[in-house]
Amino acid sequence: MSGTHPSLLLAFEIADQMGRLIDDLPRVPPRQTAKVLEDVLFADDGILKRTADLLATASHHTRELSRAGHLHPEIPLALAQAANTVHDVQIDLDEHADELQRLAKPPVTTAQPAQAPAGPSKGRHR
Repeated sequence: MSGTHPSLLLAFEIADQMGRLIDDLPRVPPRQTAKVLEDVLFADDGILKRTADLLATASHHTRELSRAGHLHPEIPLALAQAANTVHDVQIDLDEHADELQRLAKPPVTTAQPAQAPAGPSKGRHR
């Protein structure tokens, strides 16, 4: 892909990594699945937030292209609507973040106190 703009290469790399995550996720144990989803979906820098930001940025950029006559005006509007939809999805999923966080945390175990040996100890007597 010589001569390809770095942004396009980055987009291919991101799509490839997401594809690998999609393929791998069904094989991940439940606790790790919850952790992946928590980190990827709910983090401030997670996929949903970044996707909404990307769509909003694309909407702004394509608005300029539309004004210059390179694109139909419906394109920036559709991108802005998509950004709002993804944001709404993130808000809807946030209702379930606590349950994912609960599952993602390892179970709390309490240490059992050491038991004293049964019966008298046999040691030296003076």
